[in-house]
Amino acid sequence: MSTVDLPRDDAVLELPDEPLSRADLERRIASAVPGVRGDRLADVLTVAAELARNACLHANSPRRMRLNRPREGVVRIEVVDGSPGVLPVLGRFDQSWHGRGLVVVNRLAEHWGCQPHGDHKVVWAEVRHG
Repeated sequence: MSTVDLPRDDAVLELPDEPLSRADLERRIASAVPGVRGDRLADVLTVAAELARNACLHANSPRRMRLNRPREGVVRIEVVDGSPGVLPVLGRFDQSWHGRGLVVVNRLAEHWGCQPHGDHKVVWAEVRHG
């Protein structure tokens, strides 16, 4: 996974076919959102890790994560993958741990959603950090 700096505080992280360790993913994400700290950073890292894990488990390559700040106090996390027809499914907390990732995203994110496109989709979430 590599980081490419883009204008306006955007960063793109290429996601490999196998899920990265949570510690490695969190370290890379934290470096892409300087200034976000404490519990807010934990929320951003958790949401980003869940979206990345879902893409690695359920969607085709290529996969990448884009992080930006669309407005003051918000980090937007977008995960792009090559499976436009495989839409995310919100699980339930009374299920086994597998299937709860989007429930966690739903609780921590201010907004989240999915945008299918011709040959890919974008699953995104916005997390308030300020």
